[in-house]
Amino acid sequence: MGVFEVEIKVRNWQNRFLPEKERGEDIVCQALVDSGAVQLSLPAELVERLKLIELGQVRVHTADGAEHEYRVMGIAEVEVQGRSTRVQAIELPRGARPLLGAIPLEEMDWHISPIEKELVPRSRSRGALPACRPLSSLVEQDRYLEPFLWRRWIGTSRQSRRSWFPTPDHLTGHRCHCVRD
Repeated sequence: MGVFEVEIKVRNWQNRFLPEKERGEDIVCQALVDSGAVQLSLPAELVERLKLIELGQVRVHTADGAEHEYRVMGIAEVEVQGRSTRVQAIELPRGARPLLGAIPLEEMDWHISPIEKELVPRSRSRGALPACRPLSSLVEQDRYLEPFLWRRWIGTSRQSRRSWFPTPDHLTGHRCHCVRD
């Protein structure tokens, strides 16, 4: 897969709750898109500027086959091209390149295009995460839903329709059923 970088904005998610003098910086940097990495990984100097706290330790296997133990820091809010998520960050040694791994990419609903070497939004999501869309938008956009779901949705009142959401099963194409809030 092609290697490329994207600009990311990273901030300490806890900044909004901390006194001003204890807040970390908001950082804009280039990160290597790495689908082989699991998490967001940041060098120690960026972790210090963000003022992230240690959440634990993790043993990892790097691309060169070596095994290391790194600190898990959190919680970082990362933004890529207008989409953001909150994730734990693995602290890398000083001087390492920031890595944007599979979990933050998936949570922000990005796919990697190896040919164009860019991030591509998932076409089905149309800017919103699929699990967060109300059923009414699914009915308008996703015509693959089973007839059971259509009958169930059409048979509900307008008031109760607003509180119906798809379950993850709808996204994978397995069974169709709804849950109520």
